[in-house]
Amino acid sequence: MKGVNRIAQMPANLKAGILAIGLGVAYAAALAIYGYMATMPCMFAIPLLLIVGIWVFVGLVRRAGRGWASVRVHLAVLLVIVALSCFFTVFLGSIRILDWRNRVVVARTGGPEPLQSWAMEILRKPRDTMLYEGPADWRVPEEHWSQQVRRLGPKWVKIEPLSESGPEVVTLLHGSGFLHWVIILGPPDLVVPPNGRYADGNWFRWRDGVYDCFTD
Repeated sequence: MKGVNRIAQMPANLKAGILAIGLGVAYAAALAIYGYMATMPCMFAIPLLLIVGIWVFVGLVRRAGRGWASVRVHLAVLLVIVALSCFFTVFLGSIRILDWRNRVVVARTGGPEPLQSWAMEILRKPRDTMLYEGPADWRVPEEHWSQQVRRLGPKWVKIEPLSESGPEVVTLLHGSGFLHWVIILGPPDLVVPPNGRYADGNWFRWRDGVYDCFTD
């Protein structure tokens, strides 16, 4: 009861700050559980953290001369809000959580090793069994998808070069709108080119020749 009474006696900005922290934690949990599907509704969490953080900072300044206890609580709440805001924005925490979830999903469907082995088989198949989509681009029909790929449910699967002089890879596209992620599968000696396709994305190496790339 004492804890409840203390919360009831808190100023409104501190209550909002604690709720915003809870929302930030819920945002991270939603991304970890639901992945991309949680990005749009949770996009409100970041601006809300910033707005509430400013409100808590104003309260901190106003209470600076009213005792260390009040200042300490305001300061602690503000620091947590700033840390969460930086984690989700400056340090690309949202992308890292999504990458972690993608790793878990791939691991649950068999892991990256069979996925890469399947991709190497696809690269060896004659191109006349694929769907031509432009210079050096080939769509892989669903009848060539492995059971694991079907379970992952990409929007499409392609054979494409990472750059004009780069090696061909198999790519599995997921997502829509402002954020896509591409599982890129190539030989173990695959080197990510400094320019070319997906050069502006955020790359995560899962193993030699297997990458998770997030792009607009």
